[in-house]
Amino acid sequence: LKDATNTESATAVSKRQIETLPQVTRNFLAFADLAPGVRFINDPATGYTRIHGGAQSSDRVNVFIDGMSQKNDLTRGGIAGQMESRGNPFPQSAIAEYKVITQNYKAEYGNVSSTAITAVSKSGTNTTQGDVFIDYAGGSQIAYSPFEKKAEAGGFKRPAPKQEQYGVSLGGALVKDKMHYFLSYEGKDNTIPSQLVAHNLQGITVTPWLTTNVLSKQWTTKREFHEDLFFGKLTSVVDDNNRLEFSAKFRNETDKGSLQYDDHPDWGFSTPSNVLNRTQKETRANAKWEHTGDRFVNEANAELYYQSYLPQTTDMSPFVEYKTTGWAGVMMDGRMEGRSKNNQNAMTLKDDLTYTGKAGHVVKTGAAFNSSTYEVGGSRFAVPHYFIFIKADGTPATVKEQADWGINENNPATATKFY
Repeated sequence: LKDATNTESATAVSKRQIETLPQVTRNFLAFADLAPGVRFINDPATGYTRIHGGAQSSDRVNVFIDGMSQKNDLTRGGIAGQMESRGNPFPQSAIAEYKVITQNYKAEYGNVSSTAITAVSKSGTNTTQGDVFIDYAGGSQIAYSPFEKKAEAGGFKRPAPKQEQYGVSLGGALVKDKMHYFLSYEGKDNTIPSQLVAHNLQGITVTPWLTTNVLSKQWTTKREFHEDLFFGKLTSVVDDNNRLEFSAKFRNETDKGSLQYDDHPDWGFSTPSNVLNRTQKETRANAKWEHTGDRFVNEANAELYYQSYLPQTTDMSPFVEYKTTGWAGVMMDGRMEGRSKNNQNAMTLKDDLTYTGKAGHVVKTGAAFNSSTYEVGGSRFAVPHYFIFIKADGTPATVKEQADWGINENNPATATKFY
């Protein structure tokens, strides 16, 4: 039934739905699909996940856990740690329930313009309870895609894929009725195989030059990913009117063997020199005081937050894009010209007051203070960026031919290596 006292357009996701509905990533945001107009996207080629609300990009989404925003000011993906990541933002085993708000969300939900997801983490009880899980799929259990079958028929055997997820959670009482704890750990190991073969060479003659510069660089690889995700929470009932919570989250993930091809498959396959290693780290520590009066509830929060996103490579060879004369991508070789480092340290103080003393009315007010320090660096043009165009006869275009197409070697935006 529609709640006539609330103007929000929202869909609730219950604990039972989280525990029983099937999904493969153990990303708790996958259940946001239950809300009309919201999509959880899991790219099968890269393993990257993201949330879309309506027609807006994932950058417009925000997630709130126990009332605190999970946004990062530097990276994309809507929330911290979801930029070009196969990982999960929070342990699914530590989520009690959540709500997906698509319209008319209140002012307390900031940094969002499409979909706000507000979740509540689990707490311990007087009964000691725990869970252990292992999910595994690998080898012949994972079917071949049409592209993998085609590449294997051409002599490029698919490396063994693997998807493994495991974890444990435990909650109970330190002091009955007074102090409770909850701990959760989830890990993920994911191996995506790639058979990287030349694109868009139909109708192009195979020549010694094409074989040496393009076809000989075709290869296979395993793109390995690992994530460790910890969450801990301590709850203390001081008296009938006061409750304290202390929680912390630690996330560490490494993505070895990511490729520029992952983000731009239309540019052509990647050679080994185009491999990129990505690391993401996130730490949050939160303290919350909840005070209840006869006609009001006040929630005060203090949080310290750190997040780091670092894609890196050691190769320093020029970045070369091989293309057909129609600009179709054939291959990417060398180091991609730009790499970045994004670190954010933040402190947030937040207070929310809800007053219910006037019959038929609820008054909410609040204030928040945030202090953030950013470290942004990188190498936008660390190496030259060249184009080499392959003609139908299997040879590279000449200086004059490329100039006739409007490619100017003196223009830094289209710097071109000529033969």
